[in-house]
Amino acid sequence: MSHEVHKTNLIDLPFSFKDFVVFLALLILFSFSFMTGANAKGKVKYFEVKTTDGKSYIFQSNYNGKFSVKSGGYKYVILFSEGKARIILSSCRDQLCKKSGAISTPGERLICLPGRLTVTAVGDAKVDAINR
Repeated sequence: MSHEVHKTNLIDLPFSFKDFVVFLALLILFSFSFMTGANAKGKVKYFEVKTTDGKSYIFQSNYNGKFSVKSGGYKYVILFSEGKARIILSSCRDQLCKKSGAISTPGERLICLPGRLTVTAVGDAKVDAINR
């Protein structure tokens, strides 16, 4: 009399239990990093405006007002308000710098290519990169 023992798996999975644990740990880690990364912002200390002629203008983050400047033969008006900066008037043809909106996080920049004007938010960044 021969007794054969058949081992039956209740569920045949293409991965092991260890694979599942690693996947779950990575899922939790990435979810946590996205949740905290979305709200992580640094504190802007000042805004730096640079023109083609090498001039640099500094505005503290608490400055509220408008600044008119020329760069590369174009005229610009930059609005500083509530710790944000944005270009509200530009004489360049494409107007992309106006459409970019406001910057308020360290490392963000407003750039007008035809006039080679840059406005940079400078401060202590808590994130590695920003993608808009």
